[in-house]
Amino acid sequence: MRLMIGSYELDGLITKRIGDGKIILFKYGPGTGGDLLLKQFLSTKNEETHSVLISTHETKSDLAKAVEEMDLTPDMEVISLLPELNRSMENVAKKDKFRTEGIMVTDLLEISSNTDYRREKYDGGQMILSRITAISNKQILPFRMILDSLVDIVHHTSEEEVLKRIWIMKHTLKEKGGNVILASPLDCPFFKDLETTLFDAVIEVSADRSSGTWKRKFLLKNVKGSADPPDEWEITIQKEIPDAMSLE
Repeated sequence: MRLMIGSYELDGLITKRIGDGKIILFKYGPGTGGDLLLKQFLSTKNEETHSVLISTHETKSDLAKAVEEMDLTPDMEVISLLPELNRSMENVAKKDKFRTEGIMVTDLLEISSNTDYRREKYDGGQMILSRITAISNKQILPFRMILDSLVDIVHHTSEEEVLKRIWIMKHTLKEKGGNVILASPLDCPFFKDLETTLFDAVIEVSADRSSGTWKRKFLLKNVKGSADPPDEWEITIQKEIPDAMSLE
């Protein structure tokens, strides 16, 4: 089974309309098939590129199983950041909560003026971002990379830190080629004012059930260097049915 956008899969549409060496913001909601589209983007076999799938909400075994079930390229690099994110939150939760000068002090709200009571901040999110940056920098071949939830990373670090890492990846892509897709929820406000400057294109996938049917729409907009208006397609499912075996 394949999700098609017009007459293209996601990979073909990006190649035709956006080009190589780009960072793309991919916004999608639940029930849109966006997660499947992202995985299919990495499934095209190309020995001259290195595919990297990074997830913040699936374990490595979950990712490997999904890739196998969808008959995708088996040699893509699969990375799960879920353990690191879980440890980050556990470390925050384990810290002692105490009162000093009548003010409750925690790792999330260090508002005490008494530095003796302050605890060292846990920069788990920044460590994760450093790892993502290192992955992009170490590639020798042109690479394709997907981070399936930009918002999860923002919640654990800061918008400023994420912006800095995106600019580093943009510089890496200029040198080595390939594409990076950073995914976020459709209604996410993060980086909204930067969609036309930070990203080379924005893709939105939405589901419409108002008419009693389930229609999924794919909108491509803000393509840098293009004066064309946004393009919209309906997503359809293509089932790959094998030819019947001959009985002769």
